[in-house]
Amino acid sequence: MIHSNLGNGKSLVLEQLKCIATEQGFQVYSFIENGDSLLEEIEWALKSHDRTIFIVDNYPEWLDSLKFVAPHLGEKTTLVLSARTSAHDVLVDRFSEILRIKDLSEIPIDVLSDEELKWLVGFFDEYGLWGERAAWSHVKKLNYLKTACSAQWHAVLIRLFESPQISARLKTIFDDVKSQRNYYEILVTILILAVMGYQPSLSVLVDLCGPRILETGFRRDQAMQEIIDFARGEVRVRSAVLGEHILKQIADPNTTVQVLISLARAADKSAVVGPYFYGLFKNLMRFTNLQSFLPQSERRRGIIRYYEAIKRLSNCATNPLFWLQYAIACLVFEEYDRAGKYFEAAYSYAERRRTYDSYQIDNHYARFLLMQAITSGDADKGMTAFRKARKIIFAQIRSDRLHYPFRVAASLGEFYESFAPKLKKEQKAEIVRAAEYIAGRVEKLPEFRQKQRYVIECWTAMQTIIESI
Repeated sequence: MIHSNLGNGKSLVLEQLKCIATEQGFQVYSFIENGDSLLEEIEWALKSHDRTIFIVDNYPEWLDSLKFVAPHLGEKTTLVLSARTSAHDVLVDRFSEILRIKDLSEIPIDVLSDEELKWLVGFFDEYGLWGERAAWSHVKKLNYLKTACSAQWHAVLIRLFESPQISARLKTIFDDVKSQRNYYEILVTILILAVMGYQPSLSVLVDLCGPRILETGFRRDQAMQEIIDFARGEVRVRSAVLGEHILKQIADPNTTVQVLISLARAADKSAVVGPYFYGLFKNLMRFTNLQSFLPQSERRRGIIRYYEAIKRLSNCATNPLFWLQYAIACLVFEEYDRAGKYFEAAYSYAERRRTYDSYQIDNHYARFLLMQAITSGDADKGMTAFRKARKIIFAQIRSDRLHYPFRVAASLGEFYESFAPKLKKEQKAEIVRAAEYIAGRVEKLPEFRQKQRYVIECWTAMQTIIESI
């Protein structure tokens, strides 16, 4: 599993891997289109006696097909998957469990190596992309990419788009589109879809936006063509990172929220048609995605308005996932009373569905208990919350949930630091015993899983607690 954040090079890594594998004699197959003959094609490919690699970009969209592949994997077959880190974090536990794949290697590719950064400095030098930083020394430019840009492509591109000359050019282009109200809302729709990883066909956009998308004037608009590529019957934003920058820095956030509401309603209405629209609807519910569409200053107001507007839709009203996402939003915005009510709603609707696995709700609820306790400042109530959270964390660790328990367990570090001066000796000892147990479970994980980001954060927090006594 290869994963990274938006714009950090997953798809490019897969393209390079295809070339290298082909040169080394592998049979390479890519999942491209979910057509009627897909399962037959997969079955034919699985019969090969050669070393074979199946490459699946954006694997969350291919879960049903991957269920078919997994039981047939052999010693000569490798499955290479990619996803955005946010989607991967949500699905990796469920994916591993459903497909019963134990040998699961997770490879984050966000950070560029020193050699790649040196190449990038030379590339910017050659094409005059440094702007006001052009006179900096090579070392200073390299340090800038490492620190200000965190050695990530996404951050480098964002800094580039924020440069005065490019930012002014983008604003001029976007203002030209903004003057055409019908087209403006369509463009915002396309940008939202691109940031979520969708490259919709014209027919899908007709379902989501209406027939305006088919107007010749829309596709021939010069400003529109600066941002969108209409080739091969698909509608592609020239850069998803550019789309994110426009939505956060240039677009009107009120319009963005209204477009999100319209998109959710259209996807909800078409969800019964097929998995594409239902998958789109689920992604439109996720709080992690919503954060990518709005500037920080408008995030709380816009997201609450959005959730309030869609909460009565057929796929929201009794859906545990919707109420969980709304609860997570309120937790992040530190509205703990509302978050508590929405967690209760998520649990209530989950209980109605006998086969619903509430592990995601449990995990976020454990974090909610700890964060709410920290805010209250009451040590005794805090210990009650700690014991409830500990029960959830330990149960998930014992059931071999990959990321979830370690991700929330890291919050114990902040909990302990907040309450340490107020805790009794035996209460401190109780927290330390929990930290020792969690650290012991980390040590038993496979080496590649110990290197996972949330596991490292958890291990560091547990060691801090243990060493404080």
